[in-house]
Amino acid sequence: MGTLEDVAQRLAARSIPHELEGATLVVRPRDEHGFTARLECRDGHGAVSFEGWHEHFDDARDAASCFVFGLTARCRLRVTRRWGRACAWALESMEDGVWQEDSETGLLLVPFWAKKSFEYLQNDWMAE
Repeated sequence: MGTLEDVAQRLAARSIPHELEGATLVVRPRDEHGFTARLECRDGHGAVSFEGWHEHFDDARDAASCFVFGLTARCRLRVTRRWGRACAWALESMEDGVWQEDSETGLLLVPFWAKKSFEYLQNDWMAE
């Protein structure tokens, strides 16, 4: 069994709605406070994206772990908006009761002079 099929089986066991098509597995948010999680695996490598945030992995199992982490309440996505448009996404994790930024992805061209606002998105599909 491949990495995607293994993760899809874990999701199905927890009755988490998901879509598996080819090399891509997608879990949509439960409500407007969540984010779409996407896992793509090819040739032993993997890529994970949560809305605009994304990361590439040399090992598909590492990508799968990141993907599953994004489905827990210990993970959240901080979306930075300027003029109401999303321009940066930071993955944050809960450590010792404090949110810590893990990594950030952003657009190259943004209206840096425009006032920032933040939105926090979080899934709680899985208990760790």
